[in-house]
Amino acid sequence: MKLYKFVFTAEGKKSFVSYIQKQKSWKNLPLSQAYQALIYGGEVKDFSGNITGFGGFAKEVGLPKISKGFWKAIGDRSVVTARFIDYENLDTKTLINLKSFDFYLAIYDTEKGVLYMLKVNT
Repeated sequence: MKLYKFVFTAEGKKSFVSYIQKQKSWKNLPLSQAYQALIYGGEVKDFSGNITGFGGFAKEVGLPKISKGFWKAIGDRSVVTARFIDYENLDTKTLINLKSFDFYLAIYDTEKGVLYMLKVNT
């Protein structure tokens, strides 16, 4: 697992936000319930009411909690099993059934002008 951090200049911030807003694949923060649990830790209930806990990858790599910005997730297409999982729209039903994770997550902090990119391959 790796975390990459890109800091933008004032002009770069404007350009990048403009780019993100034109793309349909970026979403406004907060993260979805599935990614919130997976990245920052939390619990998810399955259809039977059983609870699965997730420790959160953010602690392992030093990803700060970001409240204002955008995010995007994509599966790691170099991993065969990841090709069959819709990481862009990962929901809690799918999350609790996964035994491993192979995706990239980008989070752009609009307050600080920082893009964090997390590569997760477990």
